[in-house]
Amino acid sequence: MSLNTAGSRTGVMLRSSTSPTADYLQLFYDSGTQYLSFYEQNSSGGDNPIAWQATTIPSWIRLKKDGTAISAWYSQSANPAWNNDADWTLLSSVSSSLYNGSYLLGIMAYNNAYGSNSLINESQLTNVSTNSLSGCTPPSAPSIAVTSTNLCQVQLTASGCAGTVNWSNGAVGTTIQVDTKNSVAYTATCTVSGCTSSSSNAITAPALPSGWTAQQIGTPPVDGCVRENSGTWTLRGSGNTYNTTDNFNYVYKTQSGNNVIVAKITSMSLNTAGSRTGVMLRSSTSPTADYLQLFYDSGTQYLSFYEQNSSGGDNPISWQATTIPLWIRLKKDGTTISAWYSQSANPAWNNDADWTLLSSVSSSLYNGSYLLGIMSYNNAYGSNSLINESQLTNVATYSLSGCTPPGAPSIAVTSTSTCAVQLTASGCAGTVNWSNGAVGTSIQVDTKNSVAYTATCTVSGCTSASSNAITAPALPSGWTAQQIGTPPVDGCVRENSGTWTLRGSGNTYNTTDNFNYVYKTHTGNTVIVAKITSMSANSPGTRTGVMLRSSTSPTADYLQLFYDSGTQYLSFYEQNSSGGDNPISWQATTIPLWIRLKKNGTTITAWYSQSANPAWNNDADWTLLSSVSSSLYNGSYLLGIMSYNNAYGSNSLINESQLTNVSTNTF
Repeated sequence: MSLNTAGSRTGVMLRSSTSPTADYLQLFYDSGTQYLSFYEQNSSGGDNPIAWQATTIPSWIRLKKDGTAISAWYSQSANPAWNNDADWTLLSSVSSSLYNGSYLLGIMAYNNAYGSNSLINESQLTNVSTNSLSGCTPPSAPSIAVTSTNLCQVQLTASGCAGTVNWSNGAVGTTIQVDTKNSVAYTATCTVSGCTSSSSNAITAPALPSGWTAQQIGTPPVDGCVRENSGTWTLRGSGNTYNTTDNFNYVYKTQSGNNVIVAKITSMSLNTAGSRTGVMLRSSTSPTADYLQLFYDSGTQYLSFYEQNSSGGDNPISWQATTIPLWIRLKKDGTTISAWYSQSANPAWNNDADWTLLSSVSSSLYNGSYLLGIMSYNNAYGSNSLINESQLTNVATYSLSGCTPPGAPSIAVTSTSTCAVQLTASGCAGTVNWSNGAVGTSIQVDTKNSVAYTATCTVSGCTSASSNAITAPALPSGWTAQQIGTPPVDGCVRENSGTWTLRGSGNTYNTTDNFNYVYKTHTGNTVIVAKITSMSANSPGTRTGVMLRSSTSPTADYLQLFYDSGTQYLSFYEQNSSGGDNPISWQATTIPLWIRLKKNGTTITAWYSQSANPAWNNDADWTLLSSVSSSLYNGSYLLGIMSYNNAYGSNSLINESQLTNVSTNTF
């Protein structure tokens, strides 16, 4: 250690998090006092000594967590074994349940120096390591994915964990619901028999285009939320910007230099004075930050340009009676910030002639880094708890630094097969960059999962706005393709004039499923109908049918009605919290075959028919196979078609099936 002053400390620390106020236990050597000390900080506050011992360095130190017992040890032996207590001297131990979940173990150096904290303590340590007790082999990290989304909530589901899933927000369980009021990155770990994996992939909710962040400014009366979907932004917000302290919903990008923000306001849910949506230039996310905002008030039907700066208040600069839909633009060029509007079909962001100037101000408050974004709130003259829901399109920021972005390319499907779609971009004289990371005019994409693709065009370093979006595979409205779990061979799907072709491998034997699924999300009472017309394989375990499922998690509960082309049986199977893939009923039959799964309250019934055209809503046209009672699907659930090949050990075999007349109906 470089210093010999009291307060120069080096050692090891167990810590609940990286927060400056986190709980900890530290075992450190003080080179000034020549004492080894064991200290604790918890909710009772302070940096509390537990035990200490006069000693010298070099010295080995060890901090050991075993259940709720945390013990501090030291040794001056040549090479004490980390897992042999006999090689160490116990300094002291404490009992604490504060570290039962995830925690941090590490080394540290600092210099309290009794008032001279600016002194630097330089220390050297060797043989630094962490070791797991009980021969613990951590499981693999889980994989997390978005399994459903709406305006104010996102469902995240973890797969690949045979134990307990712990989320970074403190939640426990395979699936969690998170809000979209602030941009937050979520991860998960898997704990099996006391051993915890590393963290999963990270997913940020809400899912916004690159560079954008959602944040509630201040404390709105009701939290806002945001969703961006294929270029349409939906914002909900309450609160106000009346006084020097703001409370509202803001979605922004961090900028510097000269920039423009453009948006088109298409709708607003309220017509009360004070319901406002627009664009804002802001110095920071502090509730008292300076800003310039250009907003439309749906109650007064005025577009207004307001400023708040060090002089305080929310000061009107200019206003204009108008209506929506309405394009708005805020432009920062040096110290000049100007507000513009247009009701043209498609005004160019960088052509002033396409816009009407509302007003401009001069301000040097935004010469460094600043925020440009969109916002929604409801001043409502005293009723700030009212929610203003607005929709905006064509939201984008552009740099004025001599760069003129080219026009956005147009993308189209130029060829398609069951398992591949070719997308081609036109209208770009430069480099086409695709949202999946590919580069080039044309790309081949698979059809195993529903994915929305866009492209941009870059010319001389200037990049266009995003193109139109195309989702592959192209399915009827509301349908989504997804590989459940990890099938041995990825499946694919194509719908063409009412004929669905599905390829799939995998199985649903155990509690973890791996297969090809195409589904719609439903609530309430629903029927799914399909006609199986052909299947490519005739081996037992080759299955096609319909499935009601609680989620896309590989361990989700389900009820499936499938035809096995090898056994030539139609079967009704269930998997729930008791585990397994449990047969309920079966019937020898042949294809072509109509099948129907019907959810009515807690009763789920399985039906079949070989009539020419049975009506989906007429039980008399169908033969009942069996029924079960289950309350597992009282909320949101999935109804879909699936294809896989259990094949009794040969799960890499592909089952290609064709179905027609696939539909879901509510009653």
